[in-house]
Amino acid sequence: MKYFAGRVVSQFVWNSGPLLQLGWSSSDELVCVQEDGRVLLYDMFGTFIRTFGMGKEASDVRVVDCRIFDNGPNTGVIVLTETRRFFVVSNIAVNSVVLRSMGEIPGMTTFKPSCWAVVCQDRDIQVFLAKESELFVVDKSSHFQQVPVNLNEQTRGFVAIAVSPNQKHMALVTAEGIIAIKSTEIDSDPYCVFDSKSPTIQPKQLAWCGNSAVVGYWEKAGSHILLMIGPKKDWINYRFDSAVYLGNIPPDSRKTDRLTERETGKQAE
Repeated sequence: MKYFAGRVVSQFVWNSGPLLQLGWSSSDELVCVQEDGRVLLYDMFGTFIRTFGMGKEASDVRVVDCRIFDNGPNTGVIVLTETRRFFVVSNIAVNSVVLRSMGEIPGMTTFKPSCWAVVCQDRDIQVFLAKESELFVVDKSSHFQQVPVNLNEQTRGFVAIAVSPNQKHMALVTAEGIIAIKSTEIDSDPYCVFDSKSPTIQPKQLAWCGNSAVVGYWEKAGSHILLMIGPKKDWINYRFDSAVYLGNIPPDSRKTDRLTERETGKQAE
């Protein structure tokens, strides 16, 4: 079901495979990613456009996570398979998509990243991923590098990560509830470290509000809490009676999508 400024413009019955992710492309196409690695594209009126796959490995072993991301004027899709490998298509608009595998860190096949995010700068695609208390970056040239975070205190691990719309900043949340905001430059130190006072309950969602504030969503003892943090540790929180969904929607976009039978994103603790 698709909405435009609150008005339903189209709906259709989903009769394909298990759906993992929904999103919109830069050319207003609905992007649907299935667990078998198939990507299906529809126009905003529900008319099927085309489909492509994310490779044989994704089809054989199943996709466990994915991201639909902006890559300059284009839209890309990246998937994480059950075998802990990343595969990326940097531009879904072409009829013959180019599939590439991303680099791997040693021992990656034995663990699932606790959180990960895509960074695109000058058409260069990188994946930042956390292995417990360690942060790594991998790219399309099969390189990997450990990223120093340089927190003052030890952490059991990173549980959430979000990248700003301009791709220049990232926010990380530790298992102890510490929020660290830093540049996406690999050797940079955090310029803001904030204690959310939530050492036992992890955020259900983490997103950016523009390029200058980070928003986290927690559920605690029946409360639904949004916490917004600025770069100078200024903050404000909001409480809601029901669950909240955080979405990074471009200012000129009024489209949303919803599945009535299968929920594709959850929030809350």
